[in-house]
Amino acid sequence: MSTPHQHTPLDLARDPVCHGLVVEASAGTGKTYSVAALVTRELALRDDLRIGQVLITTFTRNAAAELRDRVRRRLVDTIALLASGADAAGDVIVERLREGTADAVAQRIARLERALAEFDTATISTIHGVCSRVLRAAGLEATTVVDASVTDRLLAEVVNDVVVSHARTTSRWDERRIGPLVAKLLEDPFLEPWIDRDTSSLDDAARSRLEELPALLRECVRRVQAATATQPGYNDLLRIAYELVTDEKRSDLLLALMQRFQLAIVDEAQDTDRLQWAFFKKLFPGGDGRALVSVGDPKQSIYAFRGADVRAYVAYAKGATAHRTLSTNRRSDQPLLDGLNAGFAGQTFGEGIGYIEVDAPAGRQASQITGSPSIAFVELGEATNQQALTKPVLGQVIALLDDARLDCADGPLKGRNGIRQRHVEPKDIAVLVRSGNVGQLIQRQLSEAGIPAVTGGTSSVMRSGMAEQIRSLLEAIEQPSNTGRVRRVAATVFFGHSLADVGSLTDEVVGGVQDVLYRWASLMTAKGLAALAAVIEADSEIVQRIAAGRQGERTITDFLHIFEVLDTAGPRRGCSPEEALTIFARLAAMDDNHELVSRRVESDADAVKILTVHGSKGLQFPCVIVADLWQMKDRGGGGRPVVFYDENGTRTLDLSFALGEASAHAKARRQAAEEDEVKRLLYVAATRAEHALTLLVARDTPKKKAPPTPSVLETTLPVPAGMSLVAPGSRYQRKKARANAQAMLPALEVAPAPAVRRSFRRVSFSSLVAQRGRGSQPFDAADTPGHDEPAAATAAPDLELSVPAAAARDVIDFPAGKAMGSLIHTIFERIDTAQRPLRKEVQRVVNEQVTSRSQRAWKEPLVEVLCRSLETPLGKPLGDITLADIAAADRLPELEFSFGLAPLAKDLRARQVGELLQATLASEDPLRPYADTLASPAFDMPIGGLLTGSIDAVFRLPGSPPAAPKLLVCDYKSNTLHRSSMADPLAAYAAAVLPAAMAEHHYPLQALLYGTALFRLLRWRLPEADPDDCITGVLYAFIRGMQGRDTPADEAGRRSGVFFWKPPRGLWQQLSDLLAGASLAGAGR
Repeated sequence: MSTPHQHTPLDLARDPVCHGLVVEASAGTGKTYSVAALVTRELALRDDLRIGQVLITTFTRNAAAELRDRVRRRLVDTIALLASGADAAGDVIVERLREGTADAVAQRIARLERALAEFDTATISTIHGVCSRVLRAAGLEATTVVDASVTDRLLAEVVNDVVVSHARTTSRWDERRIGPLVAKLLEDPFLEPWIDRDTSSLDDAARSRLEELPALLRECVRRVQAATATQPGYNDLLRIAYELVTDEKRSDLLLALMQRFQLAIVDEAQDTDRLQWAFFKKLFPGGDGRALVSVGDPKQSIYAFRGADVRAYVAYAKGATAHRTLSTNRRSDQPLLDGLNAGFAGQTFGEGIGYIEVDAPAGRQASQITGSPSIAFVELGEATNQQALTKPVLGQVIALLDDARLDCADGPLKGRNGIRQRHVEPKDIAVLVRSGNVGQLIQRQLSEAGIPAVTGGTSSVMRSGMAEQIRSLLEAIEQPSNTGRVRRVAATVFFGHSLADVGSLTDEVVGGVQDVLYRWASLMTAKGLAALAAVIEADSEIVQRIAAGRQGERTITDFLHIFEVLDTAGPRRGCSPEEALTIFARLAAMDDNHELVSRRVESDADAVKILTVHGSKGLQFPCVIVADLWQMKDRGGGGRPVVFYDENGTRTLDLSFALGEASAHAKARRQAAEEDEVKRLLYVAATRAEHALTLLVARDTPKKKAPPTPSVLETTLPVPAGMSLVAPGSRYQRKKARANAQAMLPALEVAPAPAVRRSFRRVSFSSLVAQRGRGSQPFDAADTPGHDEPAAATAAPDLELSVPAAAARDVIDFPAGKAMGSLIHTIFERIDTAQRPLRKEVQRVVNEQVTSRSQRAWKEPLVEVLCRSLETPLGKPLGDITLADIAAADRLPELEFSFGLAPLAKDLRARQVGELLQATLASEDPLRPYADTLASPAFDMPIGGLLTGSIDAVFRLPGSPPAAPKLLVCDYKSNTLHRSSMADPLAAYAAAVLPAAMAEHHYPLQALLYGTALFRLLRWRLPEADPDDCITGVLYAFIRGMQGRDTPADEAGRRSGVFFWKPPRGLWQQLSDLLAGASLAGAGR
């Protein structure tokens, strides 16, 4: 990895994107920027490359979301610069794309605009996301991926069976030792079992026992894989995908994938493993004009605990056809880089992983901080306890706050050479630790000195106080009748009773808590954990209690974080309390550094940020203090199996674990690999600073018979020549008036509760309607189980309307409510409209689906109303076509969708959809009055994250071709719009009245979201078709008002019970762009 040809800088504008290109991107050199730039360049220059043919994978879901956003923004920005001719400010991609004739530039703009329009077809995902697509392409249902606890249980059962079976003929093994070995072999199918042949390590009897073990382990692996074939866990997805693409019987699948993807970029390539590379190389074997490109930095490979294998990346890179580096560091000042270049010079961070010097751009050659060295090594003396770090950290923080100044264009201070400056503030400082416990000690030390400090990534959020309260809540929801659990949850912030009083709560109070728990249990079971969180967020009293005290923001952040990861890891729709507790336990068992549970920084306020090194990866800060002793710990060998690379480069599994102790040779090899990873961890920590880096240097205490062991810091980043260790700061109190704690800490009163900030959220039609006006309607009243038909009758508008007397028919009554609504939707799905007589088919499905005793009495009314609705002409502009005329092959029932909304940081508001409608819809449009409702303050609420939902049905109208289908979005409504006292109840379903009924239930918003979802799906599936031509319109079938062939029509030809709407041309595109966050400023104009 350190051969001279690999130090050739990447020319973003001109280097060919060829198969086998490896780009090593050292810290701060703009890896994500470069990936987005290369994709943009290729899409602009190549007419044969569509964005749907681009595959980009990265290590984590957060990284995938960021990369997706960066690529999209790069497309938007490049189009704008090319079209406007504005100064490119040194952007080499824009300068390259401006070369040539005006026609050539126009073609490039057109290609980029095409890519932006088709952006949803791009595959930018984690490797698991890619594998899920492969499984779907192979006809396997990706939604069968099971929780890790299920796989663990299967593993334990299989190991027990096999061990017991083998005990009859061979040795009896300890299942607690066999299970972890099998788990390792399942993680890496290329892993080789290894037995130490050194006679000093094992006697002949022990070695003979181990010789039996590989066959037993292979049988366990085979059985587990067979048991999980139909219900794979996430760790199985990659293996199954690899088996599919290597299966000769599935050659058509591999061919289809190879035709689909023309360019693949593996981002964060250092965090891959051997199976991933085998999978990618199968998809991209080379020699066919397609390209596989990898971008990463092996010096930043710090996720071995999550399966990353940097040796696999190094092996792939050695065989690559072209090597380039990113050598301009745009993060740090040159004096800081000079210190790092000198200190890391000649260092290796694992076999084949050397240090590459980097330099700052022209504008960063001088230090942008005064009063503090760019890099400082602080001598702590002898120290073996991490607690020895806390006071020196405080001293360094105070020295930075009191003495240091940062260059700032509009700063209040005048510095050297007339440069404006400002004082360093707490928010400019980050303290990086390896241990979450040390981070908490440092936070306490800083807080006691009056310096605000917040933590993130120093521990798992599942170990927080809020996690304990949420667990109590879920346990009480699981068993609301258990008074012990009820009294325990009563003492949490969710109910606000004091711990001292819960034992003496009256039966009435306990009953009130139980009522809430039953209601929340119903909501969570029907709509999921996100819905439960939204209910709690909507209760201002609960939020006040969560936010109370000096740790209010910390607690709010933990609350949002926990419910977000519970929702992410949970089922997509409803979630039972038992499932929720299982998910909670699995999250609580995750490593503290896992991206899902690593605790987030609670505030962007003026506070010192304390993070683990793992949590800081990808981030940067003006001033960084690295606080760790950097001593290696002997982990022993009995607790977990040892996996290591042998002298021949083979990854092996030490079977000695089965006997109770790892081989000394295996432990030594693992220790060397772990020391290399700690070196890489140090590299990550040292490369987060923009202007000032402080490293605390501690000496090991001498042993009785051995000299002190140098720390990893001393051996990996020694003090460069010309620099010396400095004494720690001796001031532990601020000396300046501006540092008064009262001026730095926020007021402790909890006035209104602080705004709740989310980085991600699932959004649905129901949740948007439920939260309008924040408190005007309880969330759970709008989001209880079933479809969205209200249980109570809704008064019809006071309009003097009636139907012709000769045509009037009775409106058939049957129970209202969501349970009945769900039943009717299911029946509609299952009716085969091709069967005749139709009534017999409807009767069959009703008999099949109506099983509840309370519903059996309504079978005949249901058959009648369903037959009438199926045989009702849909009216103008659809003419005499009925729902019964649409064949099964032309019906797509319950079309589930999810699509990305603008990031919450863009502050997209729901009312902006209304403002767009106000600017777009004609005055006579039936939805124009609702535009004013949607643009009102009641909908001034943020939306962002992921929009999810399910469309009742999408119909292809008879006679339309598959390549350009005429599609109709349909939603069935069983709402009761009439009053029992009305002389003419059918008048409540007249076409002229339905727009008001639609608006009352906010169904126009639902229609807009459904139509946008279909628009995006068409853009992906039928890129050559015009979505405006394909989407005929949106139809709402109010089945109580649909009277069959004799359904009355008004003068315009519109039938009672049928609401139809077609938006003006171009509105679906505008809605899609608005919800994606594009052109927000002009959305309402």
